[in-house]
Amino acid sequence: MTERIASPRSRWLRQGCWLFIFAVALGDIAFAYGFRHSLLLWEANPVCCWAFRVGGIWAVAVLRVSVTGYAWLMACTRTRWSNLITWVWLTAHLALAAYLPACVAEAAAVTFD
Repeated sequence: MTERIASPRSRWLRQGCWLFIFAVALGDIAFAYGFRHSLLLWEANPVCCWAFRVGGIWAVAVLRVSVTGYAWLMACTRTRWSNLITWVWLTAHLALAAYLPACVAEAAAVTFD
């Protein structure tokens, strides 16, 4: 089996994709930090809710960075599905990047008594 060598253009594209993914993840962490007082009301991920109950917002941040870092490491391997990992994560984070500003606007408009 021959190993394909990626062109410099495709390497730059992949690096740009992962830079974008990590930037959106950082924005997601910043959103969770900014609205941590109500995180359990709006968070849909049960693992994130569990991490918040156990360790607070910093556990959520560590979980997010760890999972994203693991996906990045898996995408860097030369296994059968490693190219697909980047595109799946990019698609999800493009959607999150489009959705997050609306969440920020909605959360900022809500006041808690």
